[in-house]
Amino acid sequence: MVVPKAAAAKGFAALYPGYGTGGTEALFGRAAGVEVPSRAERIAARMPIEPGPAMKSIAASIIVIIVCGGIGGVAAWWLTASLGLAGLVGGLVAAAVGMVIAVAAFAGTTSLLRGVGWMK
Repeated sequence: MVVPKAAAAKGFAALYPGYGTGGTEALFGRAAGVEVPSRAERIAARMPIEPGPAMKSIAASIIVIIVCGGIGGVAAWWLTASLGLAGLVGGLVAAAVGMVIAVAAFAGTTSLLRGVGWMK
């Protein structure tokens, strides 16, 4: 960090204890005798031990997305097989039908789970 001489002459070091000692210790207060928690301690202080309702809701959403995607894929495969479609046309029909069914299943499932109170 480059400091103009005028700022240093006005007591810049008094504003920032440990300035000029070098290293990152001066930036984080170690040179001034201030106890600074380690990175692991700072992370642990921000993270609760048990997942909160937001984490449970995200986990439930991920599970519902996977299940509904599987339902849409199986339904699309069944439809294209029963219609005898194959190749490019079968793939396009399966993709379109699978996405529509997956979105409908996801909307219905999340509405049900929110109504029951399992999702936020």
